[in-house]
Amino acid sequence: MTAIAVPLSDTCGPLKRNVLILDVLRVPKTKAQSSVSAQFDFDAAKAMALIGGHLPVDVRLSHSLSVRIGTIWKRARKRGQHLKYSDRAASFKKNHFKAICCNELGDSCSGSFAIFSNPPFGVEWKKVEKEVRAEHEGRGMSGRFGPGLPRVSDGSLLFLMHLLSKMRPAKEGGSRIGIVLNGSPLFTGGAGSGESEIRRHLLENDLVEAIVGLPTDMFFNTGISTYVWIITNRKAEDRQGKVQLIDASGMFQKMRKSLGSKRKELGDQHIKDITRLLGGFLEARQAIVIDKDGKEIARTVLFDDVPIPQAPEGGRVKHIPVAKILHNEEFGYRTITVERPLRDDKGNAVLSTKGKNKGKVQADSALRDTENVPLSENVETYFNREVQPHVSDAWIDTDKCDKKDGRPGIVGYEIPFNRHFYVFEPPRELAEIDAELKLVTDRIKAMIEGLSA
Repeated sequence: MTAIAVPLSDTCGPLKRNVLILDVLRVPKTKAQSSVSAQFDFDAAKAMALIGGHLPVDVRLSHSLSVRIGTIWKRARKRGQHLKYSDRAASFKKNHFKAICCNELGDSCSGSFAIFSNPPFGVEWKKVEKEVRAEHEGRGMSGRFGPGLPRVSDGSLLFLMHLLSKMRPAKEGGSRIGIVLNGSPLFTGGAGSGESEIRRHLLENDLVEAIVGLPTDMFFNTGISTYVWIITNRKAEDRQGKVQLIDASGMFQKMRKSLGSKRKELGDQHIKDITRLLGGFLEARQAIVIDKDGKEIARTVLFDDVPIPQAPEGGRVKHIPVAKILHNEEFGYRTITVERPLRDDKGNAVLSTKGKNKGKVQADSALRDTENVPLSENVETYFNREVQPHVSDAWIDTDKCDKKDGRPGIVGYEIPFNRHFYVFEPPRELAEIDAELKLVTDRIKAMIEGLSA
């Protein structure tokens, strides 16, 4: 688990205590269990201590791994926090903690105030597919998996929906979730797929507050990129209808000794910067100082009170975005099907002779194509501008409509995180490259002449 300080507001009602659940669903035990458990223990304690700096936290641990909780317990007591431990692990088959015993915490809510989770990445859920599909089809939105089901090979979004079911209703103060996921849930699945429908549910219900991109090599058994999703149903007024993206992939310090694939960690200053960006709902840029040899020597988040660093002799300072704020609909699109006529040997359009399209121009399936139209744009306007000038005989298949709004095209959602932070760097001038190559070839030529002398 990666330590991220999640700023929690105290505007959610007269709570005597607040709940942070470190909730890991039951997964098969692995050979690396002891090492993973040790790392879970350390990072869980760190995360709890950070979040506890904002509010007093009552922590419940729900998992099936044999996590050593001595460090967690010790750090919690130092901060005056109260721990509750449960060995009742939730699973996709059995949904424990349907009500989080809130009465014993002094309030009568039906969910949890704050949930922090680090589920395993890319877990296949074929063994419990029958039970999951039964809940999805039988209970619909009253169950955990109502919005949709991801592909069987990756259950990341099942974990996320499991946590959504633990949220306290907004009228009772709401909840905030922090969950660490890999990159797959951001963009996997086209319009109408289970993954897209889950993202649609999250964004159209304005539940995604922020997504923080973390560095690679942060976990014991994998070096892939990971992301912290901050989910809440109690957004502040200025955050409503918006999502904050924070690219913290360059914020890390190398560990003195690696732990498996874990070679990097967040330093205290990195955590402060991420927390400040998230808590202040800021858009910001980052200055990267590069020396004359092209090596990065420093990174600085350019807050209003931070001076712009100076470039070293022969070096430069590169500015890149580190935090952006986007409207929910900017992640949505409508996939329309573009048809073109089937033509005979003489080039004439072929008409259908049967079915409901009898007498109409028959579409050529070999020329069928799709276009993704941003939700903020009118479909006809987009079609007339981007398609018609190139293929004048094309038309939109209006029979393929979205199930929810009934309009032509299937609505989809994706969060292309890296695309929003991509900065184009133009290539160097050819004359500069040629001059550099001439220096290299001259040096090689001199070395050869020296050997033959």
